[in-house]
Amino acid sequence: MPVKFRDSININDSYTLPATDGSADQVIKTDGSGNLSFTNQSSGGSQLSVEKNILTGNGSATAFTVSSTIASENNTQIYIDGVYQSKDNYSASGTTVTFTTAPPNGAEIEVIHFVSVQGAIKVNSFTGNNSTVAFTTGASIIDEDNTQIYIDGVYQSKNNYTTSGNVITFSTAPGTGAIIEAVHIKAIDLSTIVGDQLTGNGSATAFTLSRSIDDENNTFVFINGVYQDKSTYSISGTTLTFSTAPQNGYGIEVMKLGNVSVTTNALVTNSFTANGSTTAYTLGVTPASLHAVNAYISGLRQDNSTLSLSGNTLTFSTAPPSGASIEIRSIGGINATTVVSPSSVTAGTGISVTNPSTGNFVVTNTGLDYNVSVITSATTAVKNTLYVFTGSAALTLPAGVVGNSIKISNRSAATTCTVVPNGTDKIMGSNATMTLDDENASFELIYSGTAQGWVIIGQ
Repeated sequence: MPVKFRDSININDSYTLPATDGSADQVIKTDGSGNLSFTNQSSGGSQLSVEKNILTGNGSATAFTVSSTIASENNTQIYIDGVYQSKDNYSASGTTVTFTTAPPNGAEIEVIHFVSVQGAIKVNSFTGNNSTVAFTTGASIIDEDNTQIYIDGVYQSKNNYTTSGNVITFSTAPGTGAIIEAVHIKAIDLSTIVGDQLTGNGSATAFTLSRSIDDENNTFVFINGVYQDKSTYSISGTTLTFSTAPQNGYGIEVMKLGNVSVTTNALVTNSFTANGSTTAYTLGVTPASLHAVNAYISGLRQDNSTLSLSGNTLTFSTAPPSGASIEIRSIGGINATTVVSPSSVTAGTGISVTNPSTGNFVVTNTGLDYNVSVITSATTAVKNTLYVFTGSAALTLPAGVVGNSIKISNRSAATTCTVVPNGTDKIMGSNATMTLDDENASFELIYSGTAQGWVIIGQ
């Protein structure tokens, strides 16, 4: 019985296999110490896709506790006051996230991590030629229950095709020009959410990733913490190519979903034959809602307005006619994102907090006005201030706190104004003084952490 634990197993790894074969449909799990055992797959509505914790900084605390264990730092996304945090700025161990620099007082910290991801959908499209019956999909199909196939938009009964591996074979070849769409639901293995940390050099546009990518939609790319639109890069195999070379010293973080495996309980199909009087039918899984159900009578999809759902019982408003084939496809085990609210919230500048009758805190940005300082001589900067140079001057940055912002506009008509780092804090990854060699330079600096320091946002 072949079992794929991961892409490869190091010969030096040690695993203790179970002494028995377990029961049908069980899966193997590990206790994290090399001991493997059989267990039943979970089903129903208890599987969680993404967990979000909302916390608040107090200016001194660096360690924060989330509500469940973080399997890997690669499975996390963290934002402070809406600014994405590079993984250089924090570490995660168990249920604790520790920042290298304490988030400022009142800062909203959002920790998102993948607990498990069920129900990823893969779509393959083909065109019939009236002779080909076998078509190859982009990923293996373990269970026909996880497929939906349409020809020219018409749902195909499972009597019309079979699946084996990643091949779909029709009993009759689809006609010439017929559009075939194969939809199958997969589950994404947590261990395959991986991240690459790269650095730009100002000229390179192509970067090599640690794992091949078959779909750009499974990637998240950030440059110095700023999310990159997918139109600005392309991926082929393990090569990531930007349309414009990232600047020298800029940190590049690539998060991607790797290999996928299929669970047999993600999508369940139940087939019945109508008797002309029965309206209620029992499904093999409890769907999260009626939106997770597709019902077909003799191949025709039924509008949800003609159906009702209670637990795992689907009821038609009118009994299907006697002898009609009924196929009901139900998705189970998919829940919405869980948001864990703190027991109390401290409002920061420009933030209002209300506690409605639901008991959930609502945090609203009421608008943050920048202070404006027009300078012509040496000045020490203060966060949340716009500095307008009207003469040649040196602006010394304050000690960096993640998320702090300073805006600069050079209106001096000179190219000798400077921005001076504070102590060991960096500017764009360097401890050197920055000269405004553009007499019309205007930009914003945001402190991103010790690795890159103050980074330029917009120019």
